[in-house]
Amino acid sequence: MSRYVLELKDVHKVYEISREVKVHALKGINLRVKEGEILIIMGPSGSGKSTLLNIMGTLDKPTSGRVIIDEIDVTDLSEKDLVKFRLRKIGFIFQAYNLLSSLTSLENVMLPIVISGHLSENEARNRAKTLLDIVGLSDKLNARPIQLSGGQQQRVAIARALANDPAIVLAD
Repeated sequence: MSRYVLELKDVHKVYEISREVKVHALKGINLRVKEGEILIIMGPSGSGKSTLLNIMGTLDKPTSGRVIIDEIDVTDLSEKDLVKFRLRKIGFIFQAYNLLSSLTSLENVMLPIVISGHLSENEARNRAKTLLDIVGLSDKLNARPIQLSGGQQQRVAIARALANDPAIVLAD
């Protein structure tokens, strides 16, 4: 039986613009994503896609409802605990890649592994090399983002998102 890696239970998000103006970005979202499943969120501008992605990635908290990732209810975790949780359990592929310009491809992929502290620096280097090889960039280990095409930068971002073997990967 497959397990759920992501569950949203009656998630609401309300942005209070002023006393009189409230924006209901999400209204009662219920969602379950099984391990290995691919989910695509589509909709018109302003429909709540980014808000939903931010809540699934623990970058924002729901106004009400529960968020469960890899069987852990993260809804009420402190920001400090969420930072640790995100580092180990969530891989992000951002639209703008968010690579650090002063680091090489190898170093950008190693960074989340080193920060998490679950592998030695040598093990982190080997994992990063393996991931960069998988995305076809074994010849670009020492290249900085400015030396890479947009597609190559995106592949470095994908390798970085997979660096800590996350439970879920979110791509914007």
